[in-house]
Amino acid sequence: MAKDVAAAVEDRISFVWDTTASGVRFEKQLRDMLSKGYDVYMVMVYTHPMISYISNFKLRGRNTPSSAVFET
Repeated sequence: MAKDVAAAVEDRISFVWDTTASGVRFEKQLRDMLSKGYDVYMVMVYTHPMISYISNFKLRGRNTPSSAVFET
């Protein structure tokens, strides 16, 4: 994903990026986009932490650690 975002930014292509918006890599890429003149719009979708926690266990093959669910 990081390579795809970086390539789109280099080629000045508009795109939609579905992300949790966390981490150092996200911050670096966001700054890079802003410095290159991108207009950035963020849409935040909220769900109650307990619903997220319970839904996490319904995922097959990929569960997010409980601490990450509540920290996010």
